[in-house]
Amino acid sequence: MGKKALKATDETEANVDMSPMIDCCFLLLIFFVVNATAITVKKDKNVKMPTAVASDELKKANGLIVVNVFNPDKVKDSSYPAGTIWASDERKGFSNEAELEEYLKTRKEELEKKKDVKGQEFEAVRLYIRGDATAPYKYTNKVITAAGKNGITNIVFGALPTK
Repeated sequence: MGKKALKATDETEANVDMSPMIDCCFLLLIFFVVNATAITVKKDKNVKMPTAVASDELKKANGLIVVNVFNPDKVKDSSYPAGTIWASDERKGFSNEAELEEYLKTRKEELEKKKDVKGQEFEAVRLYIRGDATAPYKYTNKVITAAGKNGITNIVFGALPTK
């Protein structure tokens, strides 16, 4: 018995439809873009950050209260009231310590409630102080004192790396 020779005409051509593959890729892309939560710290253009040799990037912004400390002589933004020394990341300006203490207390309570509702665990409420390089230290010290009165003991100081 002889072996049968395969004929080229018996082969069928296989085609792959790429449109379902492209649809799937787009759906995955949209899914990851929508679900990505990039929490960033809002920066105030009036604050010229100091530089530090051992500075490091702020990794997590969860549970963070941001307070900008200005040099009152150099605030150029007219959206702040006259005499503004401190401001929140929501661009709310404060000119006296009582307003600052009330803001820290309210913001801390809000963050603690969010922690319970969403179930997200973060170490503790942290205070991020972004001080202007020319601002007198006494204004930063008043922020630290107000934080201590409200039970905020985890404080992060903002600085840029030296070039």
